[in-house]
Amino acid sequence: MPVLLHRMRGCTLEHSLADDKFLIPLDLPVAHFLFILRKRLQLQFKPEVAIFVFVKREGMKKHEMPLPTNTFETVFAEFGFEDGHLPLYYSTENTFG
Repeated sequence: MPVLLHRMRGCTLEHSLADDKFLIPLDLPVAHFLFILRKRLQLQFKPEVAIFVFVKREGMKKHEMPLPTNTFETVFAEFGFEDGHLPLYYSTENTFG
């Protein structure tokens, strides 16, 4: 499934992704994608930084956070666009102050 990954406004990361397009298998859990994203953003050695992924329904302004246990098949069925892609947004939060 094609996924377009966008950085949310207000994200305070120093690093950004070199590529914002991913092909993700439908049976991949969201939690595993977060692990892959942490490695790509070079956050594996920064436990104080939490990363969150959000999805947005087509035509809506509000972002929602998918459950980490959901597979991308479930997320795409609920939030995927009619043209066949899923836009994702990521942001970080400092969890220890």
